[in-house]
Amino acid sequence: GGVAQPVLALAALLDGHGMPASVFSSPAAGTYLASDGIPAAAARDLAWGTLPILERTALLALERSVSPPSVRMSPVIQAAIRAVMPDAMRDQAVRAAADALVEVWPADEPPWLGAMLRSCTTSLQQHAGNLLLADGCHPLLLRAGESLGRAQLTGPAVGYWRELAAASETILGPGHPDTKAIDGRLADAYLAAGQSAEAVAWFQRVLADRVTVLGADHPGTVAARRDL
Repeated sequence: GGVAQPVLALAALLDGHGMPASVFSSPAAGTYLASDGIPAAAARDLAWGTLPILERTALLALERSVSPPSVRMSPVIQAAIRAVMPDAMRDQAVRAAADALVEVWPADEPPWLGAMLRSCTTSLQQHAGNLLLADGCHPLLLRAGESLGRAQLTGPAVGYWRELAAASETILGPGHPDTKAIDGRLADAYLAAGQSAEAVAWFQRVLADRVTVLGADHPGTVAARRDL
């Protein structure tokens, strides 16, 4: 059916070593896969039924022994799909994949699933360019950083938030609310990693920003002063 091509487009943007199959039956994927005359719910069912067909054609592989099932795809096939994907289709697929990953990311994530979702996020970032920051920080980028903290990967968490803070400042500007929120996450990450001098410097930066924007007596400013 007509959903095979966009299903492959989604899969080509994520980590080929393992992606949750639930991504392809998520509401965001249904909206992306829906075409004229096919409602989103029906498109989700079609996508789920398309995965075994694509497996039989050796374009991907399904791992059914885990819950949720996962999908694997050869990096060679992924690269071939991305090479012929029009820019507009890629951008649409990037947004749909980001929304779908957020929707299937559980609040209480098993370690193996958290690692898989973070790897898929990293892969998507590599192919998205600045798209996930173009209109503000996409919630997926925050979720991935929070996942590193929950997994107590304090060193990688610092590196992740530091890179995201630099990218947000460049793309959105230092005064953007999302940039300031990410600065606060970076300060928290430094503190969790035991890097107190760096944490103090970033908490001071957060406090100075809130005094300037919100005023000295605003609850947000009081909270930043408490954190410092």
